[in-house]
Amino acid sequence: MKKPILSGALSALLLVACATPPADRAAPLSRVIVEAESFTAQSGGQLVRRTGRPGTSGNVSISAWDHRDHVVEWQAEVPRDGKYAVVLRYAGGRSWAVYRDLQIEGAQLPPAFSRIAWTPTGGFGTEAGQWRDLVVSDAQGRPVWVTLKAGSVSLRMRNLGGDGADGSGNLDLIALIPECAEFTPPLAPAQQPVMSRAAPKTQPPQADGQRAHATLNPGDLAALEHLRDWKLTLPVQGAGKAWAEEVQQPALGKLSRQPWFFVDEAGTGVVFRANAGGARTSNNTRFARSELLQMDTAYDGDRQIRYERRGWDLADGVARRMFIDQTITAVPLQKPQVVVGQIHNARDDVLMLKFEGDSPGRRSVRGALQVRLNNAKDVYVIDPAYVLGTRFTVEIIAHAGRISVLYNGQVTAVKEAPVRIETRDCYWKAGMYVQSSSRNTSAYNNGFADEDPAEYGEVVVHALRLSRP
Repeated sequence: MKKPILSGALSALLLVACATPPADRAAPLSRVIVEAESFTAQSGGQLVRRTGRPGTSGNVSISAWDHRDHVVEWQAEVPRDGKYAVVLRYAGGRSWAVYRDLQIEGAQLPPAFSRIAWTPTGGFGTEAGQWRDLVVSDAQGRPVWVTLKAGSVSLRMRNLGGDGADGSGNLDLIALIPECAEFTPPLAPAQQPVMSRAAPKTQPPQADGQRAHATLNPGDLAALEHLRDWKLTLPVQGAGKAWAEEVQQPALGKLSRQPWFFVDEAGTGVVFRANAGGARTSNNTRFARSELLQMDTAYDGDRQIRYERRGWDLADGVARRMFIDQTITAVPLQKPQVVVGQIHNARDDVLMLKFEGDSPGRRSVRGALQVRLNNAKDVYVIDPAYVLGTRFTVEIIAHAGRISVLYNGQVTAVKEAPVRIETRDCYWKAGMYVQSSSRNTSAYNNGFADEDPAEYGEVVVHALRLSRP
C-alpha cells in the first residue's frame, strides 16, 4: 500500500490538532487519507486517473473534473468517534477560482462546506509546487472541526463551476485530520504547500481575546528571520498617546496581539491585520497599519547595543534585498486596496507592493498585484489576476539607484527600474498597510464609499528575509 505524502499544511494542522488533545490520550487517533483515484461512483462526467505527477500521494491523481454538476463519491473508514478537520489536496491551472461542495454521510456540515474555493495554483499538477493543501476553514481562516461517527462513511463532492468558463481542477487526496493525531514530520520548507485561506471574509474582526490564541509568538517563528531588526506599528492607539502604538525590541520578540499580530492557527506564518478605523501614525497618513519597519541594529551575542531608525542610501552601490513569502487573505469592502511591502525614504514611498481588488463595494476576491515606484508615479502590474488566498513570493532588489522585482522567482517588468526621487534614508517595511479608512476624504474624491471602521486588510507572512550588507 502506498504511503501518502504529508505536506507542510497537513503536518502543521496535525501540530495544531495535538495542541489541545482529548482527555483520552491512551488511544490517539490516526489521520484518514482518501485517495482521489479510489472514487466509488461518479455522475455527470468521466474522470481520468493521472500517474507520474510529482508532489502527489503515490504519484496518482484524478483530472478531467471540468464540468458543473459532475459529482464524485468516495468511501472513508473513520476509526472512531471524534472531531475531524478536512484537507483537500488539489491543483488548479485556470486564472480564476473554481468551487466544490462536499457532503459527508451522517455529518451536520457548516456553510464552509457548501462552497469551497479552489484558487489558482499555477498549473494542473505537472510540477510538485502546483499542488496545494486546502484546509476547509471558517471566515476567519480557522479549521472547521466536523463530528464524525466511527465506521464507513460516504463523501460526495460536486463541481459548482468557476468564475471563468469552467470549473477545472485536479484532486490528489482528501484527508480527515482528528483533533489529536499522530505527528509525521513535514517536507522540507521549499516543498511545503500552504493552507489556503481563500474564502473571502464576511464578518468584521473579533475583539481581542475572542479568538483562541496560537501556541507560538511571532518571534518564535524562525521563518521571520531577524525579527529583532524590526519594530512593529499596530492599528491601536498607544497608551497615553494620540497615535498608533509602536512595539520595539525586546518586547516585540515576545508579542502576540490578537487579532492584529499573531501566529496563524496552523503555525504556517504570522498574521498582520489592520482595520479601516484603526489608529494612524500621524496626520500625514489617512490609513492604519499592522506593519514592521526596519531598524538599524547591532548585537553582541543576544545583547542589543544599537537599535535605532536610521536609513540607508539606495544609490550607495550596495545591493540590498528583501524576500517575502506571503498570502493576502482579506481586503476592505468599499476600497479593496492594501500594501504588503515597501521601501520608504524620509518622506515618500520609493516602492509599494500593492493589491487593488476589482470589485469595490462587492467583496473583491481577485485583482491586480502592482509594484508602484517613485511615490506611485510609475506603476507596474506583476499579476493582473491575483486571487485572495494565493500564496506567492516576491524578492525586491535595490542597488545603485535602481530596483528589480522577482515574482514567484520570475523576472518581472520591474527590472533595473530607476529611482527618481530621494534615495537617502531608505528602509524596508513589511506587513499590512490597509489603504482605506472610515475617515478618508480622498476616498470620496476617488469614487469610493466610506468604509465601515471594522473592515480590514490581512496578510499572512510565511517567511521574511533581508540581506545583511
